[in-house]
Amino acid sequence: MKQCCKNALIVRDFNLPELQWIDGFAVTEGVENHNDPLLESLHEHLLYQAIDFLTRHRNGQNPTQLDLVFINDHKMLISVNSEPLFRTSDHVAITCRLKLYQQKNNWINHVYTNYSQIRQELACQDCSFIDVKSMEEAWLEMKMVLNKATEKHTVISWKRRPKTLTFITHDVEQAVHKKKYWSIYKSNPPHENYEKFIQTQNKVRYLMRKLMTKYEGELEFDSKSSPKRFWELIVNGNKVSTPKDIAAELSSQFKSVFMLPGNAPLPKAPEYSIEEPIEKITVVASEEEN
Repeated sequence: MKQCCKNALIVRDFNLPELQWIDGFAVTEGVENHNDPLLESLHEHLLYQAIDFLTRHRNGQNPTQLDLVFINDHKMLISVNSEPLFRTSDHVAITCRLKLYQQKNNWINHVYTNYSQIRQELACQDCSFIDVKSMEEAWLEMKMVLNKATEKHTVISWKRRPKTLTFITHDVEQAVHKKKYWSIYKSNPPHENYEKFIQTQNKVRYLMRKLMTKYEGELEFDSKSSPKRFWELIVNGNKVSTPKDIAAELSSQFKSVFMLPGNAPLPKAPEYSIEEPIEKITVVASEEEN
């Protein structure tokens, strides 16, 4: 079931009047068929029972709860209502309001640009047109040359969007699943189950902090030699989210690439010598009016 469907909704007459349901889960204490394969499957797949009212009303018998609705995500079900008896049946009609989500696009485009080939092509480019044209015309023509070279040596490929964070390993993913499992029974569990949930929760926090620190250290070490992973992290928004933080992060990266180190000597300013003093400028009244 876990492999076939992400959101499960099962509705039918299960005919289990001996069971009691508390907070969506069956109470099996004192029940003869508590080892029934159906109940084992429900608990194994963490299915939540949403009906909390009696569903069958037969004359001469006590009302019972036979019709059940099972879901694997309680957020998917907005409300469950009991309607009048359905025609000649002794079962009530059940109406459900569901919240359905549109599946997001799992394909993203990756842009690969070969800058070494662009530099080689521009090195052979004849730039003599700059001297014979105005600054504006020369810039527009140079811009066209740069765009053509970039488009020529750029490849766009589509890849499937990762389902988890880039630094999540298989062990951490399993620990996260265990944490989700125990969080369901956290509200009313036995004491040993609660202790196991706390241990799993602490394990997840430790592994996540350790992996995140290691991942950020690798990004910092490889930011100059291989900046691709760094830019992916900036685009995904996992490290910084607000425009101000993104601008500060990009500014620090540009400074580290294009500026000299802090202990490097400053370049010498060119020296200019003025032999003759500048002539005085006098403004007469007629020129002032003009």
